[in-house]
Amino acid sequence: PAALSNYRVSGSGGTDRDSDFLSLLSGLNYGPWRLRNNGAWNYSKGDGYHSQRWNNIGTWVQRAIIPLKSELVMGDSNTGNDVFDSVGFRGARLYSSDNMYPDSLQGYAPTVRGIARTAAKLTIRQNGYVIYQSYVSPGAFAITDLNPTSSSGDLEVTVDEKDGSQQRYTVPYSTVPLLQREGRVKYD
Repeated sequence: PAALSNYRVSGSGGTDRDSDFLSLLSGLNYGPWRLRNNGAWNYSKGDGYHSQRWNNIGTWVQRAIIPLKSELVMGDSNTGNDVFDSVGFRGARLYSSDNMYPDSLQGYAPTVRGIARTAAKLTIRQNGYVIYQSYVSPGAFAITDLNPTSSSGDLEVTVDEKDGSQQRYTVPYSTVPLLQREGRVKYD
């Protein structure tokens, strides 16, 4: 178990006016569960008025669902904002999380497929830069762990065969919002 608290305080004062503000994000962690509360306190005084108010912005419990590579949030949450603006709601949300994948599998990148006739060196370039290089065995290969690079620029694939011959081909590449790697599903 662990507890945490992040805060921000600001204020100003003068002979006839005072204003203070406190923003507080507090939490408790217990096993895989994370309880969070986000709130703010405002205080104002001056010229015949006095105001003090606590605003509870949101409270939620959250945990990772590792087999689904997802996050579950119950309480105050927001919808995803990949396509439309985010909307706040109170309820439950289960969504896929790219953060549960290694860096090399986050974001979009195409699968590069080919066939090597012999043991071969495989080189992939984008916009003239080498972005991947490896050695492949004879037969079919599929490269699924390319790191996402720029958002445009076709991939130039070179297969240097052990016998001195060379294969060259291009894999079209561009990315648009919500595009996923082969075999991946994104949900919210």
